[in-house]
Amino acid sequence: MSALSGVFAKRNVFADGYVFDAGCHFGDQCHFGDGCVFGDSCIFGDGCTFGALCDFGRYTSFGDGCVFGDSCIFGDGCTMKSTSVVGAHSKIGESAHIGDSCRIRNGCELGEMSTLGAFVALGDDVVIGARCRFGEGCKFGERCTFGTSCKFADRCEFGASCTFSYSAHTGEHCIFGDVCTFWHASIIGPSSRLGERCKIAAESQVGANSVIGQESSINRDVRIGSNVRIGPYCQYDQGLILREGCIIEGAVAVEHAKLGTMYLIPGKESADETVVLFLGMARVMSLKRAIHLHGLNPWTLYSALGRNKQQTRSFST
Repeated sequence: MSALSGVFAKRNVFADGYVFDAGCHFGDQCHFGDGCVFGDSCIFGDGCTFGALCDFGRYTSFGDGCVFGDSCIFGDGCTMKSTSVVGAHSKIGESAHIGDSCRIRNGCELGEMSTLGAFVALGDDVVIGARCRFGEGCKFGERCTFGTSCKFADRCEFGASCTFSYSAHTGEHCIFGDVCTFWHASIIGPSSRLGERCKIAAESQVGANSVIGQESSINRDVRIGSNVRIGPYCQYDQGLILREGCIIEGAVAVEHAKLGTMYLIPGKESADETVVLFLGMARVMSLKRAIHLHGLNPWTLYSALGRNKQQTRSFST
């Protein structure tokens, strides 16, 4: 032990090889593993437990009852609230903040100046970039990766191996299946649900309360309104706009090809607008301009246009 100049309460338990720099303060009934290192002016509440070979930077602060696995690393200025747990071999960047009762499993990384709200749970090997913000009660499956400056509201749930590029945003209560991919500046509205292996391209937007089926792809700069329902295996290309309340069933491709039938409802056409409804497997070749889908559901569309399914034009491809 060297540079022992901290303030200690009674009943602490020390192991071999620990190092305390100036101004450290430890509460009562703390337990220290072998080889821990503490920088200047660290503060720990009562009942903290440290695994072996932990390394804490300067001016870090931790609440009561925190638990640290072996070989944790905390940068300067980190803070963590009471009863949170950080697993072995995790790395917390400078000035990061971890809220009350968080559970961070082994091998996770939290970038500098990132914030986890209370009751957040991270699976094994989650990587979060710098300056990210996660609201209360978010849950992450193992091996998720988040780029810099992402923002997620309260109580979002992420399946395993999800990937978010920088500046992605979501509203509260969103649910994402396994292996979803989100590129930079994509925005997902509150209470939306995405199935496994969905892909949301850069600068695309999904409105509130929308549902996107598994393995669907939303390409760059697509706008999806609120309360939209999209089935599995759909693909939408750049510039598409799906307005509020649309329902898309089955597998659909805009540009380049899936076999099946397309139903075109001939509505009022203008230079920038055509009403199109896809049902089942569909194929649209070389669609050059944006398509606007209107209405609350297929039957509302048929009724509003004064037609039934037999009166629509059907194209087999």
